[in-house]
Amino acid sequence: MPQKHPAQSPTHRPQLELPPRLALDTLQRGHAAWLQAHQKGLPAPAPLERPSGAGRYVVAVLACADCDADLAERLGLHRRDLFELRAPGPFVSPEDVAMLRRLVLQERLSLVVVLGHRRCEVLAPKRPVPKDDLLAARLQPIAALAQHQQQPLLTAFLHWQRRSLLAADDALRAAADADRLRVVTAELDTESGAIQWLLQPIDTLPMPPVAVPPPGK
Repeated sequence: MPQKHPAQSPTHRPQLELPPRLALDTLQRGHAAWLQAHQKGLPAPAPLERPSGAGRYVVAVLACADCDADLAERLGLHRRDLFELRAPGPFVSPEDVAMLRRLVLQERLSLVVVLGHRRCEVLAPKRPVPKDDLLAARLQPIAALAQHQQQPLLTAFLHWQRRSLLAADDALRAAADADRLRVVTAELDTESGAIQWLLQPIDTLPMPPVAVPPPGK
């Protein structure tokens, strides 16, 4: 009689890369859990386990230096899973671009969040600023664009910084085009603690759109 072979157990193949959409989903779930506990006056929940395929960090966050918030806790992450950059606004700088390029190319980083907050000293200074103030000068064209597009200044500012980040480096732009990297923007409400995700249509896709060749090709 032929011998019966036991059914093979399913083989677990670890995910070699963390897709940007799954990284974003981890942040959204972590923040939702934190916000629910915060609204009920409960301690912050335990951080989420790092998702399969993550490199050295689950996410890099470029946040305003004026934002007084524990971002790892707000996003439901272990501190070691978050790479945090701080800058006024936050305006994107060449140093930020260089560091993020290194993380994308060497550490498999797949998600960057440009995070602003609604009490930003850069966007709404509490006192008049000198005419030669550099931050005010950099903000002027963004404020004009926000007014033209009838957008809140913070929203227009964050989208501008996202575009600036991707335009500043070919490697980052190529990774974004291949959907190995997503750069998303978000606003932190400093009163409620809630994060509003300002997502583009592609940010909600589970995978890159497939190009359909024309007939006859």
